Amino acid sequence: MSGRDGGARDGAAGRGRRGIPRDADVIVVGGGPAGSAAAVGVLRAWPRARVLVLDRADFPRDKTCGDGVAPHVDDVLRRLGVEVPYGEYAPVHTLRLGFVGGREAVGRMRRPARVVPREVLDARLLEEAVKRGAEVVRHRVRRVADRRDGPGVDVDGTFRAHVLVGADGAHSVVRTAAGLAAHRRDRTAIALRGYAPVSAGREHEQVIAFTDDAPGASPWSRWRKWPPMESSSVLTSILTPLFAK
Repeated sequence: MSGRDGGARDGAAGRGRRGIPRDADVIVVGGGPAGSAAAVGVLRAWPRARVLVLDRADFPRDKTCGDGVAPHVDDVLRRLGVEVPYGEYAPVHTLRLGFVGGREAVGRMRRPARVVPREVLDARLLEEAVKRGAEVVRHRVRRVADRRDGPGVDVDGTFRAHVLVGADGAHSVVRTAAGLAAHRRDRTAIALRGYAPVSAGREHEQVIAFTDDAPGASPWSRWRKWPPMESSSVLTSILTPLFAK
């Protein structure tokens, strides 16, 4: 993943000369779809902005997910001037919703969704931000604070910016630093993902099936056509108050 000056960097290289923190106009914490879209949006409005995207992982990287991409994502990307970067993935037209072994409703969605592996989707969107001029730095953010020497934000004593965007997920360091509600530790989501051959007659379908065995559990799958085989992305999620009294 390359940037304005030709390459992604490790966080250890983030500091400028003589240990002085590197300055940017905007720092985006998190290189997933939200972070990449934020970086693209900044550079679309302000092409000369110095934008750093900080993420603890190298890209491309996989992530447990159902891989589903809703149709309104296409609308957002086009408003940002980005051509949809996953056109080779076949559309999913049908939604099948119901209970395991029970009744279900089936219908054609007004607009089709797609199934794109996160390893592909996230890397392509981040590469689009890089093409616009963003620089990606591998760095795990641990501390965010107001600058002591003037307006702006300090990140780990290594980076400084006028604007900080938090796109760092459920356990967001940025959200906590901003004094917003933290992730509730008494509510946990567990997700298991796998890929399996498509059942006959379930091509081009999204299937969401609830079960009474575990409250809040919802196995679901989406069909995708992804050479060299047709498969479905199967995600089982369980929302449970593990520590609730």
